[in-house]
Amino acid sequence: MGRFVSIGEAAEVLGVSITTLRRWEAEGRLVAEHTPGGHRRYDLAK
Repeated sequence: MGRFVSIGEAAEVLGVSITTLRRWEAEGRLVAEHTPGGHRRYDLAK
């Protein structure tokens, strides 16, 4: 299992905005894990 990070951290690592990550997820371009509270977590190893 890789290191899961918040949407803000993932956006910073990838050099894109948080909105872009949300759009990519909606388009099926990437997959986020969701916490029980509904927060997105991204696996940097994928």
